[in-house]
This record gives sequence, C-alpha cells and structure tokens, in this order.
Amino acid sequence: SAWLLYRVILPRADHVFVQSEQMQRDFAAEGIPLARMTPVPMGVSPGLLALPPLTPEPDTLLYLGTLTRVRRLDMLLDALQLLHRDYPQARLILVGEGDMPGDRIALEHAAQARGLAAVVEFTGQLPMAEALLRVRRAAVCLSPFYPTPILNSTSPTKLVEYLALGRPVVGNRHPEQSRILADSGAGLCVDWSAAAFARACSRLLADPAAAEAMGRRG
Repeated sequence: SAWLLYRVILPRADHVFVQSEQMQRDFAAEGIPLARMTPVPMGVSPGLLALPPLTPEPDTLLYLGTLTRVRRLDMLLDALQLLHRDYPQARLILVGEGDMPGDRIALEHAAQARGLAAVVEFTGQLPMAEALLRVRRAAVCLSPFYPTPILNSTSPTKLVEYLALGRPVVGNRHPEQSRILADSGAGLCVDWSAAAFARACSRLLADPAAAEAMGRRG
C-alpha cells in the first residue's frame, strides 16, 4: 500500500490535502512536491465553544478516543499507579472503543493485573453528547500519542476538543500537539512516560484553580 500511495497515487494527484505539517514533511521526503500539498489541521464544531463549563469531578482523569493497541494506553495505567502514591482516590475514565475486538479486553486485563479495576472505568463507545459531557466533568484530560511515525503525522482531534471545552490537558511531545499546548498555555506537555504523566497530573490535581485557569486558556 505504501508503494501504491507514494509511487502511483500521490505523484499523479493535482493537489494533496494532508492532515498536518508533519505529514507534509513526511510526504515531501517521499518526493511529493511541497507546493502541491496543503495541510488541513484538525478543528472543532463551533457548537463546542458554546457549551457552558461544568464543575469538574475531583481527581478524575479522562481519555477520549480509540483504545487500539498501537497507542500503548497501558502507559496511562502505569501513570495512575504512580499517581496513587499521592492521590489514592484518583480514577481514570476511558471513553471509546478499540479498533479490534481484543483491544479493550487487553486494557481491561491490564487494569486488573495492576489492581486498578475499581478505579478505571471503561465507558465503551458513547453518543457524542454524552462523551462530551464526560469530558466537561473531568478534572484533567489526557492526550497520549505513542511516538511512532504514523501517530506523529496526525492532527490531534481529542486535544482540540478538550481545549474547546475548557479542560486542562496533559499530553506528550508530538509535532502538532507540542505546538498547540505551547501556543495556548492550556496544558502540560511532557515526555512519553508513565512517570512524566503522573507528575503532570499530580501538579494539576494539587492546584485546581491553576488547572481551571489553564483550561480557560484553551
């Protein structure tokens, strides 16, 4: 499929709309002229900006998105384990479903193996309005992108949705995500590691007022 894309389809296209500036650079490295590509980064519906803020549920962490194994979301379970040293009441909500039938099951087993089954909630796929309601009630929203070439080229949907809803974010370094968080000041951008995510979450949970101020900057 890569050969077909880079050697047949893209060279013959009059113009190519790519997902991000990183994807544009990646395609240019494969020989596609920069002038024939336009990045179209992720946006949100204006309706999200009109939703009123809600009082967050204390010590709740939330991830919204696919549970596919390539994202290595067991890192969030390890981060929750570390966070429990200071915040034993912290809990993690995973809103979404896997791409394959075994994706969610694997994460559920990982939570059980770590003794976290009682503090990790798997909601499954929710109607959009209900999913966004859960986001608005979360104390901290999480945007992990396992650093691989494919995920580095993405434009982070969940991140801009979190910001539109006024939630403070913890995310890891990623070409587009790092820039958005730096420009907005609406969250903390850290290394991809359980320890780094745990420290950042602890910082936001320790100072809810500062966390809410961060979220408003979204």
